[in-house]
Amino acid sequence: MRRTTDSWWILALRGVAALGLGLLTLLLPGHSLGALVVIFGVYLVVESVIALTGAARCAQRGQRWRASAAHGLISLAGGIVTLAWPGLSVLVLLYLVAAWAIVGGIRDIVVAVHFRRRFAGEWLLALAGVLAVALGVLVMALPSAGALALVLWVGAYATVLGATLLISGLALRAHQRRPPSYGHHLGGLWRARAL
Repeated sequence: MRRTTDSWWILALRGVAALGLGLLTLLLPGHSLGALVVIFGVYLVVESVIALTGAARCAQRGQRWRASAAHGLISLAGGIVTLAWPGLSVLVLLYLVAAWAIVGGIRDIVVAVHFRRRFAGEWLLALAGVLAVALGVLVMALPSAGALALVLWVGAYATVLGATLLISGLALRAHQRRPPSYGHHLGGLWRARAL
């Protein structure tokens, strides 16, 4: 069980980064779209480093790593494109945000299903995934909503995502540190005496 739960810090770091993005965009909504582009690009690069580090650790342990690696590579590509060409049109940025949210949301849902019944907070991770997919679909369906609406959508989504990822990571850490139950010790004692 420890092998599946000792990556709690990946979720927690993603949560902190997303909270930072969300709070910055919500506290400074009147700033230009160019500022949002730079903040979002930096966030994507940070997210990619976290995801690729987690994927490498999972691969070393023989755990599932492909979904995290794919998300990390997409985030890295998105971050590089966003920072290299900050003058991208609003429409291009909208579709970039939408694609990133949908891919990341699907990945979070898959991870939540993998962790089901292993710790109490897996539903929060699934909720974060559903919210991400919903944001992506909403942005693609309503691309003409405007720059300020985009800033507010991204800020609200990132804040909720960050909170759910941080809580999920801390719940996973608490589950990892929980001592084995009394019955588990008795079972092991009984088996040792039977030998």
